[in-house]
Amino acid sequence: TQFFTNISHEFRTPLTLILGPLTDLKRRFQTEKIVTLTEPVVTLMEQNSNRLLSLINQLLDLSKLEANQLKPSPQPGDIAVFIRTLARSFNSLAESRQISFSFAQTQDHVQASFARDKIEKIITTLLSNAFKFTPGGKQVLLRIDYPSSDTTDELVITVEDTGIGIAPENHGKIFREFEQVSSEHQQGGSGIGLAIVKKLVEAQYGQISIDSLPGAGAVFTVSLGFDKAPEDAVEQRLPVESTTPASFHGRVLVVDDDALILRYCAAVFEKNNIRFSSYQEVGTLLAQPIDTTFTHVLIDIRMRHIRALWPSPLMRCRNSNANCFRRGLMQCW
Repeated sequence: TQFFTNISHEFRTPLTLILGPLTDLKRRFQTEKIVTLTEPVVTLMEQNSNRLLSLINQLLDLSKLEANQLKPSPQPGDIAVFIRTLARSFNSLAESRQISFSFAQTQDHVQASFARDKIEKIITTLLSNAFKFTPGGKQVLLRIDYPSSDTTDELVITVEDTGIGIAPENHGKIFREFEQVSSEHQQGGSGIGLAIVKKLVEAQYGQISIDSLPGAGAVFTVSLGFDKAPEDAVEQRLPVESTTPASFHGRVLVVDDDALILRYCAAVFEKNNIRFSSYQEVGTLLAQPIDTTFTHVLIDIRMRHIRALWPSPLMRCRNSNANCFRRGLMQCW
């Protein structure tokens, strides 16, 4: 019951801030010849749409973690450069909140094998929470300690703030799903972020701890096992393709059982002169003699009978990184 109460509230708030302006616009269309959509209204709807999307992604991540489906997939690369780039993305937020943000790490370049998506989720969630609960004029610190040959073999991530702090009796609660600590400084949120962080840390056989007192800020410390990559390791990255309308010359296949989604995709593709084919049913797609090569595929993997595609010749491929296919043969790059 508590789960549905909490999650319903988290959905209702952004939906209200999206539907409210839309309802007002629809009403004005009936009485006004020209209706102006102002930037603040568009920004409000965009922010709350992103808030909804973030909540849904968090729920999906939590579900996958509980089902043990988000196992680490480490790849070689320069982890120091990767984390430094993440830290820089918070500079504008710090400036807008008038918070002093500092970043430090013990080495500038470190070749390692690490799970990029999970490291990114851990750091961005901890930093986002630090900024959320730190008033203007205060400080937030991100520190990365890499192992040296004569000490530990752990990577230590420390996020420290001088914000409102957390009472010791609540330290355990903040890592539980949909648990939020009540205080006079109550902030919005789903109560999922730190639960996901804890599960991501444990999925990498690490540990997370908190040191905090009310009014004295908080220090979150994450310790993860660390595998240094050979010095000559080459970071493996998929080639980045330009997909801007001016340079897109491919053809897109869209498969979705929602007619509104198909209609929206069609409007976007037609506006940008992008060639596409769309199907609302998997059976219709499989029955069509498709001779066209598609460079990109958008599929709703939750729609009915979608599993019929996997064993079909349509989806046969030797390379898991394929991004185009033809009926009877998947072409791989």
